[in-house]
Amino acid sequence: MKKLVSIILFFILFTSQAQEADFIGKWVHTHTDYYSNDKLDNIEKAVPNKKCVSYIEFTKEGQIIPQMYSLDCSKQKDNPGTYKYNDGFWTLSQKNETYNVKLITGDNNDLQMIMEIKGEEGFIKKIIVNFLKYDYFIVLNE
Repeated sequence: MKKLVSIILFFILFTSQAQEADFIGKWVHTHTDYYSNDKLDNIEKAVPNKKCVSYIEFTKEGQIIPQMYSLDCSKQKDNPGTYKYNDGFWTLSQKNETYNVKLITGDNNDLQMIMEIKGEEGFIKKIIVNFLKYDYFIVLNE
C-alpha cells in the first residue's frame, strides 16, 4: 500500500500543471506533436536559427512577448499576448484568438503546452507544443 501511495504521489507531482513561477522566462520552440484520438499523427520539428534564436517570453506581469527572427536574423513582427489561470486551464490570448491550455514542466528546462480540440462524434485532436528554456537551448547548441 505504501508503494502504491508513493507511485500515485510521484505521478501527481510530475504530471500536474505548471505553476506560474515554473514557466516565467524565455522559451525556444523545439517541436509540435499532433494527435488524433491519442494516436500520434505528425511531429513538426522547429528549425531555430542558431545565430539569432527566436523565443517566447512569459513575464511575471501576465504578458507573452514573442521575439521572432527570420533566417537572415531580421526581426519579425511581434504578436504580444497575455496569460492567466482560469478554471483549471491557462488562458493564452494573442490578437483575436484565445486558447485554453495545460502547461506542464518536467524540470526547469522543458515546457509542454497542451491543447485539446473536441470535434464531431467525440473526435479529439490534441496538440502538444514543446519548448526548451532559452539558456538551456543555447548551451546545448554551442
